[in-house]
Amino acid sequence: MHDQARTNANNATTELQAMAAQVSKGVEELNAGVSQVDVIMQHLAGDFEAWAKVVDEPLGKGMAAGYRSKAGLIDFEAGVRAMWREMELGSLKQR
Repeated sequence: MHDQARTNANNATTELQAMAAQVSKGVEELNAGVSQVDVIMQHLAGDFEAWAKVVDEPLGKGMAAGYRSKAGLIDFEAGVRAMWREMELGSLKQR
């Protein structure tokens, strides 16, 4: 009876260790994905800053602010708020 309980405990421990390894790998992959998205967002922000100089400064700067916002990666609403805030400031300055 003790041998069976020990075997069951060992098997459960092995399964938990395997699950923990899978979770760890998933977290690493997720972090890598977030890093790639951040690089893309920074490139887009640069594109909008360049566009702002030529076409529509408040809109371009606002879009860049939204993309540059680290919070925008995690909280889309925060990124949009940053974008609108910058656009409103730019519009006020142009008046």
